[in-house]
Amino acid sequence: MSTTSYDYRKYAVMYVDDEEQALKYFRKAMDKEFRVLTATSVAEACTILDREGATIGVLLTDQRMPGQLGVELLKKVRSQWPGIVRLLITAYSDIENAIDSVNSGAISKYITKPADLKELKLTVKSAMEAFLDACQRETLLTERLEVMQRMVVADRVKSLATMADGISHHLRNSMTALTCFLEEAAAARAGAGGAGPISSDPAFVEQLWALAQRERDRLVHLVESVGQSVAAPTYEMTDEIDVAEVLQKGCEAATSLLAGRTVDVKPAADLPRLKSSARALTRLTQILLTYAARLSRADGTLSVAAMPALVTGVPGVTILVNGAGAKWSESDVASCFTPFAFPENDPSDLGLDLMTAFSIAYHHGGDIVVHASGPAGPGFELRLPANPADVRRPELQDGLMQKLVTGLQPLPATGKAA
Repeated sequence: MSTTSYDYRKYAVMYVDDEEQALKYFRKAMDKEFRVLTATSVAEACTILDREGATIGVLLTDQRMPGQLGVELLKKVRSQWPGIVRLLITAYSDIENAIDSVNSGAISKYITKPADLKELKLTVKSAMEAFLDACQRETLLTERLEVMQRMVVADRVKSLATMADGISHHLRNSMTALTCFLEEAAAARAGAGGAGPISSDPAFVEQLWALAQRERDRLVHLVESVGQSVAAPTYEMTDEIDVAEVLQKGCEAATSLLAGRTVDVKPAADLPRLKSSARALTRLTQILLTYAARLSRADGTLSVAAMPALVTGVPGVTILVNGAGAKWSESDVASCFTPFAFPENDPSDLGLDLMTAFSIAYHHGGDIVVHASGPAGPGFELRLPANPADVRRPELQDGLMQKLVTGLQPLPATGKAA
């Protein structure tokens, strides 16, 4: 027997029915144990939801009402407030529609009229308990994500050191070629009548000049790439984004890098619109899809799916970008967000694109998770809130970074190690 204690009044139960008498009896039966909200139409219910959606845990609606049907309201709630437990009360003649609604995920349960108030109360109580349990799981998950997020921040500090070392390596190689050319040019200039080696072998001169030009271009590309990856994002999160459209554009942008691979795009029909930057999300989709392709079997189909979800407690979307084939190795996963450590060891790839993706997701109020294997992988899970302004990132505790990065405790007042 469960010993969990529930506060049934922490969140409201809303009942929508065009029959005033039904609303009266419902309130009378539920008022002592639940906080009850009522509405006589879908339009009135939407007004209440827009104002108090974050405080509602269970929604019960009649099916047959003037204007819009109850199922239409439930589909809207599923899209904008996916955490609310949705119940449909309907006459027996509408059972087929009710079953279809259950199968499509629009509702979790249907109740036939006339409803027994005692049984109805047990159903509402069970629904509220399910909602409260989900909230508790979400809270625990959020707390764990906050800890992981802080660890990621610490890891970014370590990655900066890796980045500095990588930049030093690339610059050193390029500067060696340039220095060689300059030294040869100086020797030729100082020689009597141009008798130095650089003037006596024109083919060598051309090769050295071509190498110097390539390395110069490489340096410019390196500096530009690093600047784009580590600079503060300039994207304005003001566009009203159609997620399916952006995913399609991101796939098109990645086409030239996928070597003819097929991409299966599967967005859900009831995705909320995102307040974001269309350019940023297109770039984000392109990066994740490109890396999923590189880490997966060369002949496999790639997939991009999206569905409504709660993201850190607010409405949003989850986007899965998956490759095909075997489980990704631990080294592949570990290298995903580490600059200059791309697993294929491709010298032309600085390993910075995924850091750009991480930065875009983070400043959108979201997260990127790497799944090494099924059922969600191998691939990337991108979680984005519908509105970044609704997300409140946790603040780092004083001294936490020092403890995470160094593992050291502050020295005593004497200045001597403990």
